[in-house]
Amino acid sequence: MDNQNQEILAIIILGALLALLLVGFIVGMLFLYQKRQNEYKKEMATMHEEYDQQILRVQFEMQEATLKEIADKLHDGLKNNIVSIIQRLHLIGFHLSKNPQNVANFATEIDQITLDLTGVKDEVRLTSHSLSPDRITQVGLIDAIKFEAKRLAQISSLKVNFDADETKEYYVGETNSVYLFRMSQEIIGNVLTHSKATQINIHISLLVGNIFVLEIKDNGIGFNITDKKKNKNVGMGLAGMQKRALQIGADFNISSTPNVGTSVTIKLPLPQVENIKPDDNKEKQTKYSFD
Repeated sequence: MDNQNQEILAIIILGALLALLLVGFIVGMLFLYQKRQNEYKKEMATMHEEYDQQILRVQFEMQEATLKEIADKLHDGLKNNIVSIIQRLHLIGFHLSKNPQNVANFATEIDQITLDLTGVKDEVRLTSHSLSPDRITQVGLIDAIKFEAKRLAQISSLKVNFDADETKEYYVGETNSVYLFRMSQEIIGNVLTHSKATQINIHISLLVGNIFVLEIKDNGIGFNITDKKKNKNVGMGLAGMQKRALQIGADFNISSTPNVGTSVTIKLPLPQVENIKPDDNKEKQTKYSFD
């Protein structure tokens, strides 16, 4: 009887030990799981913080680039034009103060000054429109990029070709339109600053599967992409554009060959809706050259 009781007691003790071990194992696993969860949350928080910092840096760079563009236009373009007009008006005023009867002799000069002032007004309008997100959403992405191409042709020596299939409806959305337009501005800005190109081609199309495509090519000096990514400033610029494309679900691709040129392609899947206008029986390609 005693042996039987001892066996039962041993079984109870062994069962209790096994239960304690099982409980300890479960508690240990829960503790390890919680620890890993906390580490994962910390890693994610760090990643989000770094990502937010990168986005802020990119936004700051875009703001700085925009402000620099405005400053350059004010200093190199508008200021010089306005100073020239003021000097010519002073000269006309001086001559008329000597001989008020000679107004007719300055008719041609006054007409030219009027044209120059109109040009200044147009340049201010073009610049303000290209910087306004409201303008982008009002006129639509395609017209906004076409407008920017026209402005580029007017302020630079580049030959600018704009090519878009305007028989299609591009349901890009307001936010995506602003993102794509700002990316196109940054790409064009890089062409103007670094490429030494004489021609730039801007092509917009809609692929099968309702994929919006924006392609910007230049015939500049090109570069080695791997080497450029090692450059902190250039590499951050490329990474910034890739991140902005990722934010809207677009694919960003850049290819470049030294002494040949650079091509940047952005592809964005659009909602599956009917894109052909009802009154369009045939697709037609619209091309613009702003010489």
